Amino acid sequence: MFGFASGLFSPVMAPYAEKMLKLSIVEIELMVSIAQFAASFASIFGGIFVGRVGGKLGLATSFLCSGLGIAIWAFSPSFVAATVLMTLFSIFFYAFYEVAYGTLISSLTAPKNRATIFGVTAVLIGLFTATGSTTGSYLWELYTPIVPFLLTAVLAFPSMVILLRVRNY
Repeated sequence: MFGFASGLFSPVMAPYAEKMLKLSIVEIELMVSIAQFAASFASIFGGIFVGRVGGKLGLATSFLCSGLGIAIWAFSPSFVAATVLMTLFSIFFYAFYEVAYGTLISSLTAPKNRATIFGVTAVLIGLFTATGSTTGSYLWELYTPIVPFLLTAVLAFPSMVILLRVRNY
């Protein structure tokens, strides 16, 4: 479900930043670059955090924080606010998600099945993200540009709840 949610805003983020937040192309590129740079270093802290709380809680934290973060980002009043919020979103989404996802899959699967499970989940996440991207584009056109961002936040909560109900064996 979170793959779908994160796909909702992907194709419309740059046009939204330009049209609704009134950022220039240079500001959008700088915002994304700064966010990606910060996320690269945040992986170290994501690893420490996930090492302490585990993959499930780390991934749940990533879902909730990034879902809410992207919705709040959509209301950014300035380039600086948009950059700070995008950086925080990227840290929780990329840095925490990547570390927590691998940790969780490893803790839920037997070593002999792990590669298959990683492959299957990667395909499913890709399919859900692609479906979300198409849906986000339609929602932009059919309703208002804010809808994909708000729906991402709404779907982050049930994604987190479902994940927390998964049992470790």
